[in-house]
Amino acid sequence: MAKAAAAGKTKIQLVTDILNSGITKTAEVVAAAKEQGVEISESTAANYKHQILKGKVGAKRGKRGRPSKKVARVVRTSGPTPVVSTDLELENLALRLIIKCGSADKARSLIDKLA
Repeated sequence: MAKAAAAGKTKIQLVTDILNSGITKTAEVVAAAKEQGVEISESTAANYKHQILKGKVGAKRGKRGRPSKKVARVVRTSGPTPVVSTDLELENLALRLIIKCGSADKARSLIDKLA
């Protein structure tokens, strides 16, 4: 690691330079790094290569490391206008009713009785 440290490069920067030079196979990336005096395992090189080629180096993700979830909300307005709801929420309610009733036929008959 003497040459990479002397040049002020991290291992991922070294792998980026190797990939930019046209070498794409993981075993060849490891060999090229070894020629420059840096020991990298094949799994580490494959991980770096994946991150670099997918463009995820330094990418920030949502809160707690997970993508954020969008939450459907019911919006009530004053007056006789109906409640505004999203299709996703209605679909979730329908699925809950089917699960609660045990089958779609029983849920449909229950809805028909209410209507």
